[in-house]
Amino acid sequence: VAASYKRSVEHVYPIGIRLGQMLGALYYEGINAKNIHAIGHSLGSQILGHVGDSYLKTTGHKIGRITALD
Repeated sequence: VAASYKRSVEHVYPIGIRLGQMLGALYYEGINAKNIHAIGHSLGSQILGHVGDSYLKTTGHKIGRITALD
């Protein structure tokens, strides 16, 4: 496995958590959770799992839709 892929994998969790928090901030600025559609491919799909969890913890709501592609 390439070193760059291993490095990318190490960043999946922190990126997902931070993105979930960022989307949570948008929620508190008036963006409805039902209007969010997050789409990810490969590692992006893994990130979105953490995004959804972080968003739920931040807002108490689920993201409207997550699409994971592979």
